[in-house]
Amino acid sequence: PGMSGLDAARAVLAQRPSCRVIFVTAYSLFQYAHEAVHLGACDYLLKPVEEEKLFRVAHVDSGVLVVLELVQECLYQ
Repeated sequence: PGMSGLDAARAVLAQRPSCRVIFVTAYSLFQYAHEAVHLGACDYLLKPVEEEKLFRVAHVDSGVLVVLELVQECLYQ
């Protein structure tokens, strides 16, 4: 709250440059996706996202799993 996904990605990557960022969003605007890619996002997925595809993109490891659990909560709300 109070921060866009792009701003959140900037903040995370500023502190942890090796972090992999995957956007899961309803914004289909090219400009938003373009900026996300320039920030270093590994992927840009439009909602609704199939759980299988999300896991494939994330190449699940221990660090990504926690984030995926949070994303899953958001997808099913």
